[in-house]
Amino acid sequence: MIQVNTIPSDTLNVSKLVIQLNGAQMWGLQFSLTGFGKYTDGETGEERFGTNPVVSDLLTVNGDAWRDWTPDAANSDDEYIASLALKQLGLTRDESEPIEPVEIIQAEEADSNSESETE
Repeated sequence: MIQVNTIPSDTLNVSKLVIQLNGAQMWGLQFSLTGFGKYTDGETGEERFGTNPVVSDLLTVNGDAWRDWTPDAANSDDEYIASLALKQLGLTRDESEPIEPVEIIQAEEADSNSESETE
C-alpha cells in the first residue's frame, strides 16, 4: 500500500491518497485509488482524516506508462505510481506533514470482526 499526503484542490477535497494494487496482467498493473479528506473533530479540535473516502478510482498502468517505468523514472516504484495517480486525479503531493497511516478495513475483515464480537 502506498500513502501520499496531498494538497486539496478546488475540485477535490482530498488530503490523503491511498493506493493499493488491485490486479495484474501481462505488461500492466491496476491500482485502486482511495482519497480521504480531513475534518476538525468538534470535541477535541484536532484535525483527523475522515473514515469515508471522498473519491474512489482506478489507475491502470499499461502502454506508455508501463514502457516509461524505468529505474530512472523516479526515486522508487512507489513514487512513480504515486506520481501517476496524483496526475490522474489532478492533485499535488504535500510533503509538509509526515504521513499518518490511514486504516482501511476490508469488508471481509469487518464481517469477521463483528462476528467475533458477538460470540
